[in-house]
Amino acid sequence: MRSLRKEMSEEDVRVTVVMPGPVITELNDWEHWDGRAMDPEDIAETIRFAVSRPPRVELTEISVDSTDKF
Repeated sequence: MRSLRKEMSEEDVRVTVVMPGPVITELNDWEHWDGRAMDPEDIAETIRFAVSRPPRVELTEISVDSTDKF
């Protein structure tokens, strides 16, 4: 991330690392998570938020995890 940010510093590009917790997909078996995996829309909403920040703001890292509130 730091190398990419440095490499892109002269360009009009912001770099954000999104670190999601468990996300429901057709590729994974989420039974061991006891239903605590997030919907893909949860992560998509986080990315929409990150890219909608004004040009003067760069979110460097976003960690997203599920709660037990389902």
